Amino acid sequence: MPLDRRLLALPAFALFESIRVVLTGATFFTRYLVPLLWVVLILFGLGLGSMWDGARRQTRMRRYSAALVLLVFFISGVGLAIPVSDRVLNTQVYRDESALKGIRLWLGGHSPRDATVLLEPLGYIGYYSDRVMIDEVGLVTPRIVELKRQGIVDTARYVEFFRPDFVVVHCDDSVSMQRQVSGQQEFASHYLLAATFNPLNFNPAEPTGAGASGSLERLSCYEVWKRAPS
Repeated sequence: MPLDRRLLALPAFALFESIRVVLTGATFFTRYLVPLLWVVLILFGLGLGSMWDGARRQTRMRRYSAALVLLVFFISGVGLAIPVSDRVLNTQVYRDESALKGIRLWLGGHSPRDATVLLEPLGYIGYYSDRVMIDEVGLVTPRIVELKRQGIVDTARYVEFFRPDFVVVHCDDSVSMQRQVSGQQEFASHYLLAATFNPLNFNPAEPTGAGASGSLERLSCYEVWKRAPS
């Protein structure tokens, strides 16, 4: 079967998309690789179809071999998908729903409409809470981008600059934030712990296991700090 030259657009797109992600310096998240995944899956499916068509014109033994290869690919895919899907489900249940959605509901009931909130996990909280968001990534706060270009990347420094009404941080981050920053103690002196969301009982003092920096236990544990009245 002759190769359709239009298919060359797929690997070309994969190449240019990879270059674009690298040159733009995009933060590395797996969701940015979804367009590339489409290309890989399409090319993989076309390859399997071509192999199957070729096997149909071969001996019975070769057809059985081709079917066996397809079966191995299918079983391997299922085997890889099960643990991934389980991890995605747990992240949705514990981090997104129990923690982030819980913070959104808490802010909705414990803060005025014009309250400012400094945080990193903008999505759930920012979309649903209807409060003024100061996000540490800089997606909706251009001033954050300017500070990052100056080499200022610490949450405690952002608190010092913006003095928000509320600060949302991971449960173990508030410890370091209470230390002296730039000769001032803005966070330690002016903010009080208002709420904790810890659905997996994360222990900030545990150095490994459930306390590992990339663990779901830590990623699901957040604290909301409120600026004390003047």
